[in-house]
Amino acid sequence: MLVVITGKGGVGKTMVSALLVKCIAELKAKDENILAVDADPASNFANALGIKTTCSVGDIREDIRKMLNKGTFPLTDKEMYFDGKVFEITAECNICSINFDFIEMGRPEGYECYCALNDMLKKILKRMENAYKFIVVDCEAGLEHISRRTTTKADIMLIVTDTSNAGFKTAVKINELAQRLGVKKEKIFLAVNKFNENFNESAKQRVEEKINACGIPEIWRIPHDEEIATFNLGGKPLIEISDDSKAYNAIRTICKILLP
Repeated sequence: MLVVITGKGGVGKTMVSALLVKCIAELKAKDENILAVDADPASNFANALGIKTTCSVGDIREDIRKMLNKGTFPLTDKEMYFDGKVFEITAECNICSINFDFIEMGRPEGYECYCALNDMLKKILKRMENAYKFIVVDCEAGLEHISRRTTTKADIMLIVTDTSNAGFKTAVKINELAQRLGVKKEKIFLAVNKFNENFNESAKQRVEEKINACGIPEIWRIPHDEEIATFNLGGKPLIEISDDSKAYNAIRTICKILLP
């Protein structure tokens, strides 16, 4: 099952992705393989999961490009070489007794377009789909991963927003583009993150209006969580969050609703 997490930058996609990996491991996949994929060039997923990476798909691409330019590429089959290198950099992780594998897409050098890495991500997801029961992709912010059709094969597309106008506007654009490019409507869900439970009735009503206006089925609301804020401030891996965390318990509910 391919689960992609998307939305505007800064709304908490990586937090949701990390806690979803934790939750799937605990509730759904104790004896199954999970692959976590950081498809955001900002590359924060590894930190949230408590791991350190030494190489990314972007690094492999740059190495191949440089060898081809120099005429020193060791094989005639570039695809075979690429597949072997991706296998080498797929990290096998055990954090807090949670088992999962991890791939970081990284970024191109300098100011190069990210399109080539998106194409590689599409190939990687296609090749990995039979090897893992669950694949969780922390997407880059915005629309490019959809416009490049990188994630249009998603079994679940979870669009994350906070309560800002910008967050909801981006969610609407993602939903519209995803459906136009082939994601089935019934596979797309909205999660409202950083919801302030102490909002007055007027503010809560405005949030309700935004949710209804965006036209995306709301799966659950993830409350503002001081424990998450404390972890982020101290740079502590979110996967170590306590089972009492309000945000984690909301993710648990989402997991139980969406995943078989």
